Amino acid sequence: MTVDVKEYPQLTVLCWNRDKNVPITEEDALGLYERNWRWVEELTQKEQKFLDRLVIKHGNGVLLT
Repeated sequence: MTVDVKEYPQLTVLCWNRDKNVPITEEDALGLYERNWRWVEELTQKEQKFLDRLVIKHGNGVLLT
């Protein structure tokens, strides 16, 4: 499944060096959050739910920060 980066403000920030019009995989999105967690500011409720779903589905319930 792919993710529209522009739907999630913090993910958009983490994709500063990518084309934000090109969807990314859920696995790539989770990897971006994990590798760049120190740059993540407050998540919107929608983005927090999205991240929680990614962690359960692709991270075995653990967010690596």
